[in-house]
Amino acid sequence: MKEISKFYAKITFLSFLDSLRFRLNIIFVEEKVPQEKDSFKLHFFATKMAATLTFLLISSLLQGALCGTFNVSMPQNINVLRGSCVTIPCSFDVDSRFEKYLDDTCKAYWNDSPSFTSENAKLKPTKEITGDLTKKDCTTTFNNASLLQRSKYYFRLECDNALKYSFKQAGVDISLIDDPPSLTLTPSTLEVKEGTSVSLTCSAPAPCWSHPPALTWSPNLGQSQETLQENQDKTKVKTSVMSFTASHLHHGNKISCTAVYQKQDGSPDVTAETSLTPDISYSPKNITVSVSPSGPVPENSNVSLTCSSNANPAVRNYTWYRADGDQETFIGTGTSLNIQVSRDTQSFFCNAENEIGVGRSSSIQIDVQYSPKNITVSVSPSGPVPENSNVSLTCSSNANPAVRNYTWYRADGDHESLIGTGTSLNIKVSRDRRTFFCNAENEIGVGRSSSIQIDVQYSPKNITVSVSPSGPVPENSNAENKIGFARSNLTQVKVQWSEIYYGLYSGVVRWVLAGVFFSVSVICAACLCKLRKNVKPKEEDRTYMTLSGRTVSSSEYDVINTAPKSQ
Repeated sequence: MKEISKFYAKITFLSFLDSLRFRLNIIFVEEKVPQEKDSFKLHFFATKMAATLTFLLISSLLQGALCGTFNVSMPQNINVLRGSCVTIPCSFDVDSRFEKYLDDTCKAYWNDSPSFTSENAKLKPTKEITGDLTKKDCTTTFNNASLLQRSKYYFRLECDNALKYSFKQAGVDISLIDDPPSLTLTPSTLEVKEGTSVSLTCSAPAPCWSHPPALTWSPNLGQSQETLQENQDKTKVKTSVMSFTASHLHHGNKISCTAVYQKQDGSPDVTAETSLTPDISYSPKNITVSVSPSGPVPENSNVSLTCSSNANPAVRNYTWYRADGDQETFIGTGTSLNIQVSRDTQSFFCNAENEIGVGRSSSIQIDVQYSPKNITVSVSPSGPVPENSNVSLTCSSNANPAVRNYTWYRADGDHESLIGTGTSLNIKVSRDRRTFFCNAENEIGVGRSSSIQIDVQYSPKNITVSVSPSGPVPENSNAENKIGFARSNLTQVKVQWSEIYYGLYSGVVRWVLAGVFFSVSVICAACLCKLRKNVKPKEEDRTYMTLSGRTVSSSEYDVINTAPKSQ
């Protein structure tokens, strides 16, 4: 305040010098004009007198300004929460002649009327709650605001010396309030894109510097820093700055700042709150696909797919895709899509797009139900197996819902015989029983596998001998006519057969067959000999036979020596 007074005094002094110089110039000019001497002298002395008086007046004003005056500075009004403490920021200035009296004996007094003394002052603070008066700081804290009333209060300075002064130039209006003061949130609105760095500042008046309000954020989205800042009128505010990164999770969710004021009279604390609702722009999130009807559906049924998401601004385009392994096929657009499903086309997803970006849903697997397909039978061990061996048959298939029953059949030509149930079946195979198949059944239907032929290996069975050409075959036979008859030599038929040596039994079979043929040959020879002895030729037969290697004198052949009778 003192500096301001000196500044205005300097300006006034410079203005005075300019005015004085102007007046002197006029006088000098007038002295050159020929006039009457008396009139000139009278005008000259009048002008000099006015200039002198003006100079003395300005000098006295400058002296008072440059030397300082009594003055006080404080806020015009303060709102005080009833039952809590209050701090009145205050600074003052004194006449320079009294500055030497500012010492530790000085005290500050307050009253609701401008004219008072320390005796009739209503508020008499102690040193502990008063600023440093030697530094012209009259800031005062009253811990019990109940002593205050709604009024305008003035400051008085008294020292144990000649310095005693009531500052009537200015006072502070004290207003007692029951509700806490309003908070300020900066910025008051929040409209940003997701990923933007944001800082929110919450400011709460702090009427009592020793007990400022406690500030809290809800929700607490990041780090916060608190400070006690000073306003232009020297009052203070408690500020808290919370910094965070904007997320789609913050959109539409209220962010509030709460101030808690403690009261010194023992009454409950009071709170004040301010809030904003952020508007965060973000690409589609939480994209989901719903199916109608829900649950399992039969193969080749029609279903409706619906895509939904959370986005700001709203989604402008939905696109649909079918997933076939790593292959993704575009199938349509729109919020909903009607399709026919099969066991091979049952996985789908959708994309949602707005002005900010694109989001994708998870793939949804539709539960398509169908009867058993691709039914196969496997044999263990695989490959050729010996007759009467045990093998394991296993039936597998593709079905939804899962197969609840497997049945096994043996195929004997056109005849099919049930032989068991279950996924696997253990059987003993033979050369006559080696074709099998299985049926698979679920709630939707029944499917049948192809017949499987097991390669059963076995030793020789049903061994037979055949002669070609069949029937009697004469070799070197003797012809018989009406003259006589002759017997051919025995013909030995060479019989060939294939034989499979199978262990020890191959040698036994060979010897048995040889014995049988030998026995037959002996019997046939005996019968032939007996038959020949009983045959004698008639006398009238004129046929002669040459029997080489035979004895002609044998009685069996006497007929040959008899001469034929003459006719």
